[in-house]
Amino acid sequence: MDWDAVDMVVKVMGERGSSEGVCYFIDEPARSTSPAAWLMGVLRINRQELRKAERREKVETSASNPRKLFSIFSSLLNPPPPPPPSSLTPEDFVTFFEEKMLSFN
Repeated sequence: MDWDAVDMVVKVMGERGSSEGVCYFIDEPARSTSPAAWLMGVLRINRQELRKAERREKVETSASNPRKLFSIFSSLLNPPPPPPPSSLTPEDFVTFFEEKMLSFN
């Protein structure tokens, strides 16, 4: 981690009192899969704008708290890995459900 860069961001944030001009938000993150069919057009654009506004507000409300601000940037730049794919199938669920229902009888 380049602490000088972090110190510079914190200093600039303190001078300006906001993240304006310091934080740049990426409009479209890299995607490994295609978006869902229902998430197209206006709905997708509205969802992106909402998330962008949420991130901006989160950063701006934390501008006076360097520790919280750093954790926000860290979570945005290094999101947690996705959970491993489940080995369970729909048939496994049906079997479990049927066994559970039979155990009540």
